[in-house]
Amino acid sequence: MTDHDDASPSSQPYELFMFARKHGLPLHAARAIIDEYGCDRAGADAAAIAYEGDRYMPELAVFRAPQAGPDCSCG
Repeated sequence: MTDHDDASPSSQPYELFMFARKHGLPLHAARAIIDEYGCDRAGADAAAIAYEGDRYMPELAVFRAPQAGPDCSCG
């Protein structure tokens, strides 16, 4: 048995794809949140919820995903 098997799931960082799916996040946002919060699942969940809110209410943003630069032309 490895040390990894002995640790409870709540003390481990989220798996990227599971976390992104759980919160409906793009992978780049999920990766940034996991990198920032590591094993703090409660903190990661809170950041994901803040990110979800940011998509609908940008003025309340706590966590922001990378944005396109000003030289991006849409159309």
